[in-house]
Amino acid sequence: LVKEGLATDVRDNYVKEGAPNTNVYNSADILYLGYDCASSILNERVYTKYNNLPELPTSSIITQALLYYYQMPAYSPGYSGTNGLVVTAREVLGSWDSSTITWNNQPSYNSTILDYVTTGSNTNNTFLNWDITSTVQKWYDGTLANNGIVLMGDKNHSLSVDMNVRLA
Repeated sequence: LVKEGLATDVRDNYVKEGAPNTNVYNSADILYLGYDCASSILNERVYTKYNNLPELPTSSIITQALLYYYQMPAYSPGYSGTNGLVVTAREVLGSWDSSTITWNNQPSYNSTILDYVTTGSNTNNTFLNWDITSTVQKWYDGTLANNGIVLMGDKNHSLSVDMNVRLA
């Protein structure tokens, strides 16, 4: 079963450690993700939430749920690109709003990694996906509130490694 039209009810934004009180909602056509040690930006995380999940018959079994983002190359001076950037997906545990979220008020997230993608020059201009099936199952069975997913890059880099993404 594939549900169409979910992208119209999605809310997403990114937060920047180096601008901890800044909300980029109105300018977030492109979302930034990764670690930038060449400037004061530092860590960047992407939050995504589907506000209204489609109704499913009670007998439905969710067998697969994937979160897709399209990776665009990062073309900033001083960046090493995306080579080796590990991007993890985790459950968001608290509520948030895309028009007010900042680094300082971002909600907590589960330390358990749902899925990860290792990016590189070979993943530029491609769709990346993370398996979030177990989380979507919890949203539907009511054992976890639907607060969305956070994508975060590995911050254990000595070089700046980041990526630009758009929800697919």
